[in-house]
Amino acid sequence: MKIPVLLLLLLCSFWTVAQTGDLVVFTTDGVKLHLALDSKFQNKTAASNVKVTEVPEGNYWVTLYFDNDRKAVKSYLKILGNKENSFVVDYD
Repeated sequence: MKIPVLLLLLLCSFWTVAQTGDLVVFTTDGVKLHLALDSKFQNKTAASNVKVTEVPEGNYWVTLYFDNDRKAVKSYLKILGNKENSFVVDYD
């Protein structure tokens, strides 16, 4: 009886491990930006290509602060685990 229970607990631990994915945001025209996930900045200096690794799978508010005119864009995105989630920003 102890072995099946132990095996069940072991299998449950594999299901509860959080999956992570990578997030890549880049602009096609070279406009630099700051990226925030749920209001937490991910890059200190503005860049036209920002990659954030090991983001836990889930839904996030993503805010892009453009460096050239201080405009901001906010969007709701889903990050998938075990994938590189890429988003292209067209500044026009």
